[in-house]
Amino acid sequence: MSISVERSYAFFALLVLPPVLLYVIYRYSVIVKAFGGLLGTHSLSRFMHVYKIRTFCFVFCWCMLVCAYAGISWGTVSVPVQRGGNAVVFVFDISHSMEAPDMPGRATRLSAASQYARMLLPKLKGNAVAVIVTKGDGIQMLPLTEDMVALDNLLANLSPNMSSAVGSSLGKGIKAAIRAFPANIAQKQSIWVFTDGDETDGALVGALHEAVTYGISVSIVGFGQEKETEVLAGDGVTKVKTALRSDRIQKSIESIQKNTVSSIRYIGALHDGSALTLLQDISSDTTDGVVGFETERVDRHGIFLVLALISFIVGCISNELDVSAVARKLKSVLSIGTVFTILVLFTSCRIDVPASTKILQSSWNWHQKKYRQATSCFLQAKENALEMNNEEVLLYARYGLGTTYIMMNEDAAAYDYFTSISEQAPDSLRFASFYNLGIIAYRKGDFTTAVNCFKAALRINNTNTNAKINLELAEGQMVSKRSQGENSVARSVSENKEQASLEENVLFSRIRESENKQWKNQDPIPQTSALDY
Repeated sequence: MSISVERSYAFFALLVLPPVLLYVIYRYSVIVKAFGGLLGTHSLSRFMHVYKIRTFCFVFCWCMLVCAYAGISWGTVSVPVQRGGNAVVFVFDISHSMEAPDMPGRATRLSAASQYARMLLPKLKGNAVAVIVTKGDGIQMLPLTEDMVALDNLLANLSPNMSSAVGSSLGKGIKAAIRAFPANIAQKQSIWVFTDGDETDGALVGALHEAVTYGISVSIVGFGQEKETEVLAGDGVTKVKTALRSDRIQKSIESIQKNTVSSIRYIGALHDGSALTLLQDISSDTTDGVVGFETERVDRHGIFLVLALISFIVGCISNELDVSAVARKLKSVLSIGTVFTILVLFTSCRIDVPASTKILQSSWNWHQKKYRQATSCFLQAKENALEMNNEEVLLYARYGLGTTYIMMNEDAAAYDYFTSISEQAPDSLRFASFYNLGIIAYRKGDFTTAVNCFKAALRINNTNTNAKINLELAEGQMVSKRSQGENSVARSVSENKEQASLEENVLFSRIRESENKQWKNQDPIPQTSALDY
């Protein structure tokens, strides 16, 4: 069990304790000298115990508050996350070992990988795709896009000269692919690595473990033959032997799968049906989304806050306690308390709570703008409500998912949840659903639908000022759009052609100027060493 700390700098706050304790000791000595003769032996002894207990409790309370703020966590849990569509990142190994001509037809491994990926592009329409090339370092060549033409042009020109880094690091390429996914992305995430497995830094295992932590599936496609082939290293002189290192890749995957359930696999490019196996990562339905699971660490700040509160209360009431009697009782329950503390602190499991409590937790995360955690809790609440056949909680869970997705700009998913609110739902939920449907339609420019939704919301609650204002705005935009359409029909066709011609001339002249500057400023590629194979 590993312990992680989110904000380690918080422990600097413990440095205030030594001067505070010195001041407390000084004050204690002053009080004893001033009133020691008046209190008597018994009273002085009781005062000493109370003073020590109160000091210890307040110091312990401060330490627990610091630990809570530091964000200490241990243990992991799998949480459901709903994702819409698919996002795939291609990672191409462009080291010189990929120039070995041991693929069918004497094709090089890199050219075969390029052709293999280009054949997959027609199956990826409607999905976001990015490209990473890796050599001694991972470089993003194309961000997530649905432009398959640009993607095909890039794949057709893959070359080791795209990077001047020395060596071959699959781990850095996978880490660059992880960074290529935007934060809080609602799509199913996959990484496809095209390589011969011949790396020089052994960073693959760590990168695969990081991908598993983020809930990203990784498929490694192997190119080449198991028999070694001679190729020239990066210096153009040294000859080195290289082969498909499938055994190394599979050992790395097995080391990850021993510790956790992961969606990492190895696929031989020359095996029958390898492309179909790879395309299993792509969901057939990219509109309604899919529910996947991500591994998250369990945050334990609540435990430290409870201990801090208890110690603070004990410190405040210590003056009213019979210290001797409390000490005797503490000794009798010390073993039970120790066992209970160990069970609470060192468990990595979460106790299932009622769906209504999940709704409350989700709402708190939503107001804290932690939309990913809110989505996870709302999904759990929905599953619990379905199991218990609790229609009321199910309605609130669906509405909560809709409001969360609309804040994440996932309007399609939000629309589905708002429209699932039935007519039997409470008026407050129905009003809010129609109101949010109007917001979604307004974003899309469908002002007619927006007007109808705001009117439906006002029929439920005609006192809401925001709905009235938005209705007027939508009606104004609808009238403006209608008048603009009439004016555009009356425009001259020749005027449009002249304007388009002028804009194209300006655009192409700027593109030519930018390309000239790029070629003039391009640095020459430095010579690489024999390690670059």
